[in-house]
Amino acid sequence: LAAAPSAMSCPPTSAVRIRTYRPTEAEFADFAAYVSDTIEATGGHLAGICKVVPPESWRPRQAGYEDLSRMSIPQPIRQRIVGTDAGAYQLWNETLKSLTLEQYKLLAESDVHRPPARCSSPEQLERKYWASLTLNPPIYGADVSGSVTDADQPLWNMRRLGTLLDSLDQRISGVNTPYLYFGMWKSTFPWHTEDMDLYSINYLHFGAAKHWYAVPPANGRQFERLAEAFFGSYRADCPAFLRHKTSVLSPQLLRRHGVPFDSVVQRQGEFIITFPFGYHCGFNAGFNCAESTNFASRRWIDFGLAARLCRCQPDSVVIDMAAIVRRFGGAAKCDSGSHKRPLPQGRHPAELEAASSSRRCPRQRVGSTDGGDRPAAEAVRSKRRRKVQSSSGADTSKDADISKDADTSKDANISKDADTSKDADISKDADILKDADISKDADTSKDADISKDADISKDSDTSKGADISVPSEAPRKAVAMNLFDRLRSL
Repeated sequence: LAAAPSAMSCPPTSAVRIRTYRPTEAEFADFAAYVSDTIEATGGHLAGICKVVPPESWRPRQAGYEDLSRMSIPQPIRQRIVGTDAGAYQLWNETLKSLTLEQYKLLAESDVHRPPARCSSPEQLERKYWASLTLNPPIYGADVSGSVTDADQPLWNMRRLGTLLDSLDQRISGVNTPYLYFGMWKSTFPWHTEDMDLYSINYLHFGAAKHWYAVPPANGRQFERLAEAFFGSYRADCPAFLRHKTSVLSPQLLRRHGVPFDSVVQRQGEFIITFPFGYHCGFNAGFNCAESTNFASRRWIDFGLAARLCRCQPDSVVIDMAAIVRRFGGAAKCDSGSHKRPLPQGRHPAELEAASSSRRCPRQRVGSTDGGDRPAAEAVRSKRRRKVQSSSGADTSKDADISKDADTSKDANISKDADTSKDADISKDADILKDADISKDADTSKDADISKDADISKDSDTSKGADISVPSEAPRKAVAMNLFDRLRSL
């Protein structure tokens, strides 16, 4: 286990810290066993997410990433975030026309979208992100079906992790098949748990870091109550509105209302694993590429049975839990016509697990969450934080504070400013691509200095073993000449 994660600008409030694991080559050889027998056996799941640093010998892609420039991002989204000073925001996605990775990288590294030059540390970037969240909407290349991991990579390959989810008769994109995510500065993944409260795994192939926030699963219901207070109209329309992945609550807001959380920075070459019913969110610190999918274990079955489902969107993921229980068993039974079962005494499986863990380890020493003692000063600060929370956390006071902030937010005046500067943003991004003269047949990266870090713009065919869509074989010049007009027509 690694040392404690570096402190973020908004210190965590959770007594359960996010752990970092560094498996040996032998431990890394069995994915499912490492998750259950090492991570969960040592309580790494209790924070909601953990980080795994693979052995140096492991390479997901032997050929590197230089030949990916013509890969297609079929439906990039412009993310508009609106909200109030209370710290509650809603995200609006605008679907754009397809871009190649070369074009996306050009936008990400332009003056309009590049990360602030003077923010060199994760803490500075975090402060800048929350200070400018509603300004200059980023573009996110999310949910691109496919993988850039070598097909013959036997270890931790998201095409086949060898878990319970691989046995499903149906293939669900992004659930039991991989998705790629191409990020730029401030592109955001709002608070959510995974579909059906599954596990997930995320690997950062290259580029800038991802900043993650997580709420312990045992506090998931508490987090939901806070979100419902701020977004009551959304709750009325869909009890599972957080599955829409549009709600952003700042860490300061969580701290103010006593919702425990922790944070961690994921860097190139590192994994993040999220656990059942672990609410998480985050943002990208610059141009990057990540790969992700879901997985499951027998431990997940009770979480799947208790999952709150979205019924308002036709593409919501629903897994037949009755079939899962019949095939794999589990700690619970469910009716054949339902995915649910009654929860014992109304308590969520995560709450029951946390209570059981607390009984087994009632006096967990400071620092045991990351394998090494934290400095004494940090231990004192953590103790003071817990004391302040407990002394100011009377339910009546909390409810009053939530109501006060929620009234200020008024659902964050979501729709009021949704269309503000839409045309200006489209024109701005189109001008970036037009000025770069990407329609020239010559190497476009020469003027844009695209190949500086990753040589992504080499004029190669699609990546070896990458199961993702690529641009048609129409002449690049003709396609690029129309790019400006296509962006303006959005």
